[in-house]
Amino acid sequence: MTVQRHGWLIASCALAAFFALTAGSNGIPALRHDWFWPAQWGGAHDVFLAASSPWQTQGIGGPNPFVNNYLLVALLAPLEALFGAYGALLLFFFGVACAIVLAARKLAIAAGAHEALAMVAAGFALFNPWTYSELIAGHGAMLVAYAATMALIAESLAEVPNAFVCATAVAFTLPQLQFFVPALIAAALLATRRMWLPLATWAAAGAASFIAVALSGQALARTPVTAAWEQTQSLAPGKALLLSGYFARYADGYDHYGALAVACIAIIALIGGLQAARSRVIAVTAVATALVLIAAMGVRGPLGASLPGLIERFPALGLYRELYDLIGYAVIGYSILAVSAAARYRVLAFAFGAAALALALLWTWHSPTRFWVDRRTLPVVPDVAAPNTRIALLPAFQPLSYNGKYSGLDPDAYLRADGINALNEAVPTWPADAALAAYSQSHDDRALAALGVSEVVQRPWYETTAREFAEQIALPIRTPEAATALAVKQISATPVLSLIRKPPIVSIADRIGAGGLFFGDALTAVGLAPLELKPRAVRAPHGAVHASDGWVDARLAFATAPELAQPFGGALTTSRSASLALPGGGQMLLVYVRGRLLTGDARVLSGSTKRLAWIDLPPRVDSVRCDGVCEVVLQGDVPSGVQENATDQPLRADPVAHDDIGSWFVTATLPPGPKDALRYNVRYDVHWQCWGCPLGTYHIPIDATVNGWLLPARTASTSIRLVESAALWETIAQIFGLVWIAWVVIGAVRASVHRARGMPQAA
Repeated sequence: MTVQRHGWLIASCALAAFFALTAGSNGIPALRHDWFWPAQWGGAHDVFLAASSPWQTQGIGGPNPFVNNYLLVALLAPLEALFGAYGALLLFFFGVACAIVLAARKLAIAAGAHEALAMVAAGFALFNPWTYSELIAGHGAMLVAYAATMALIAESLAEVPNAFVCATAVAFTLPQLQFFVPALIAAALLATRRMWLPLATWAAAGAASFIAVALSGQALARTPVTAAWEQTQSLAPGKALLLSGYFARYADGYDHYGALAVACIAIIALIGGLQAARSRVIAVTAVATALVLIAAMGVRGPLGASLPGLIERFPALGLYRELYDLIGYAVIGYSILAVSAAARYRVLAFAFGAAALALALLWTWHSPTRFWVDRRTLPVVPDVAAPNTRIALLPAFQPLSYNGKYSGLDPDAYLRADGINALNEAVPTWPADAALAAYSQSHDDRALAALGVSEVVQRPWYETTAREFAEQIALPIRTPEAATALAVKQISATPVLSLIRKPPIVSIADRIGAGGLFFGDALTAVGLAPLELKPRAVRAPHGAVHASDGWVDARLAFATAPELAQPFGGALTTSRSASLALPGGGQMLLVYVRGRLLTGDARVLSGSTKRLAWIDLPPRVDSVRCDGVCEVVLQGDVPSGVQENATDQPLRADPVAHDDIGSWFVTATLPPGPKDALRYNVRYDVHWQCWGCPLGTYHIPIDATVNGWLLPARTASTSIRLVESAALWETIAQIFGLVWIAWVVIGAVRASVHRARGMPQAA
């Protein structure tokens, strides 16, 4: 009797166990897309703990605008400590699969399915091309949010929804903002029914992210959003209808046979959608599913040529940089529509079951594990770096392949013991990209040393996946000479925290480690002589990635052309026909030219400069073109007497002893001394504060890149605290969110127990 009553639960656990064992049979995934699961506890410190940190440690650090992983970290870090990396991974797979199956079953029942049909729908929700592709891509948080979204819809469709269950579902969409943001719609609709807890939970859970975007939103600008990228992400209509078409083509082999099964389910869903007049739920689902599919098709669908204009006008659409993410909603829509049809026609129910079974069998035949290597089998990088320094890993740029196979994130780029961090980033940014490129191409280690690198490791077993990397950069790849053996080089690193001379004011500031104060930044430092207005940044359109196609974001070239690198951004092209509008507000341009820079009417503004240089801009010139290679960075007016750069010599930096309490909290003691500057070798952010610094201390960006404080003369030692105040507030919000979510989850568990016992439950 118990087995009959709880057979659905046994079947759900069996499906989840099958998912976990097939997904985890090849060990810990590595070198595939975004997979970055730790192989040992040292790596877990970075992956699980630093993943939720408001201040990122990758590269030279930076604010984290998406503080939405703290809930998963709170769940996974204890599992890692108790069961090890591999055990935690298997439990994660099992938990995610259980959540998907149970949520899909509940949603199917809400749509009118009987128990057997509900389990068919659950199998389809778990084994389909979208979950297959997202799993291979390492998007575990996406699958968590997908399950939570189904649970939220299912509970919302109940005659008397339980507020705690709905709120719990809302909270678990948080790990993936592509699902969390639309969850606001469901929470708001529930609020119109006087159920406020889901909406309050949405606000409480996301509070840390809201603060991050409000205070550190400029960090979002470091991820260029282009129409060219979205074009590659647009799904062919036929593929979209079959829940496939991801740009990485992971499901190609799966699709070859699975397409028939998905097509069968799509037809059943279409039949269900034709019954929209019978139910408002079916009507809304049919319309929403159609809209999602159209959006996922991007430029290949009805949106067509309007998509580039939308991206140009609304950069926030970059939240859905990978349009395939939207297909998760299509899977949910197909499930509801197919169930509504299969519940009315037995033949459709059998067809639905056969198709779902075929997909599960194909999952085994084309196991996702064939796409990755077990992280535990990869060679280990020797650690000889000094404490509180950085290491540079070569090959420098990702994705990486291993012995000619696989392609994914660098498994060695994590925070090690003693505060040793990798300079390498998944998406390289200034100044790490330029420093790594300079060393890769010419073994020039000056920029690496200035960024605190004490160890350079050449790994012959890896190589940059050239084809994929080329799609992310503006200029052709300069392939460095391949290494034939492991090589470890130690260099003299600039201290993380040090005292330097008072920075001179400069006009270019493109040499990291020179120790200069850019004249535009000097305006913000109280006590300095007044200067001209701050120059305006030149912005590239959001259209293209490659410089040959038009003016593009200059930052996309720094990883291959370090001579172009500087902290301001700018626009770059090698196209003769493309025109760039200037922002106005100055009679000079900061440029780099190989060839000729022309006005819109073909007058020569500049010949080859051989380096970054300021040039005069004639009156009434509001656009420029290029014949050769041109980078236009800033428009403004440079005050007379300002030198270009501080020095060509290595910066003299006297180390200051310090303790890192966390990535955003440092304690130190300032020694007595004259007027000088404190240099903190971490990316400049206005929210870094020096608590306890002497009166008259001013926060400035040194080399327009790292944190600095102008210090007055001191006659005694002073204890100080360096604190990133935005991170402090975000951490408080995370703690509040965890407490709130814990209370909500306890309420949801109690409601589920009451419901299982047939007892009255509080709404």
